[in-house]
Amino acid sequence: MKKRLNVVFWLSPSIILCYTIIYLYYYPRLPEIIVGHRDLSGKIDGYTEKSFIWVPIVFNIVIVGAIGYLLKRPEMLNYPADITDKNKESAYFKMQIFLAITAIITSALFSLVIFDAIGFFKSANAFYFIAYFFLTVIAIPLLILKARI
Repeated sequence: MKKRLNVVFWLSPSIILCYTIIYLYYYPRLPEIIVGHRDLSGKIDGYTEKSFIWVPIVFNIVIVGAIGYLLKRPEMLNYPADITDKNKESAYFKMQIFLAITAIITSALFSLVIFDAIGFFKSANAFYFIAYFFLTVIAIPLLILKARI
C-alpha cells in the first residue's frame, strides 16, 4: 500500500479513537437508559442501556479492520474489468482509494450514531459538534487532496 494511501486510511481509525474518547468522557454522566433508535422522521421509538453503545463501536472497528485487510490484499477483491499486467497497478490503486474513503465515511457515520445516543447534539455541545464536523467533513477531504491521490 502506498504511503499516502496509508495516511488516508488511518484517518478512519483516528475518527474511531476520537468518538470513543468523547463517549468515554460522557459515559459516567449518561443515564442508564438512553435513546437507542429513531424512526425516519427523527422521533424516538426505542431505548437501550448505555452500555449497548459499545456494540456499534466494536462493529465499526471490525468493519475498518476488514477494510484494512483488503487494502493490503487488493487482489482478493472482485473488479468490474479483467485485471491484466498492464492495468493491474492502476485498478488496485483505484480500489484501494475507494476502500480507504469508504472506511472514513463509515467511521464518520458511526460517530454520528454515537453522538446522537449520548446527546452530543444538544445546544450545549453544538460548538464541539461543529468542530468535530469541520475536522471530519472538511479537513479530511483537504488532507486527501493534499496527499494528491
